[in-house]
Amino acid sequence: MTTAPRSERLSDRRYVTLLLRLLVDENDKSMQGQVSGLQHGQERWVSFRGRDELLAVIDAWLAHETAGGQGSP
Repeated sequence: MTTAPRSERLSDRRYVTLLLRLLVDENDKSMQGQVSGLQHGQERWVSFRGRDELLAVIDAWLAHETAGGQGSP
């Protein structure tokens, strides 16, 4: 039986929860959507079109969180 890793080893990692709403076509290809997460305790939705914009929104959200929540993602 293995044991769970010690929390100190995971101190440089954290979980981020984002909600994702997608509009997909008949081939299940993502066309557009929205990403939501908490910002200053309030839910905030950010729209995107296509995979590249989705990744850009997520990267901006993570950069915003890393910077201590200054400004908007």
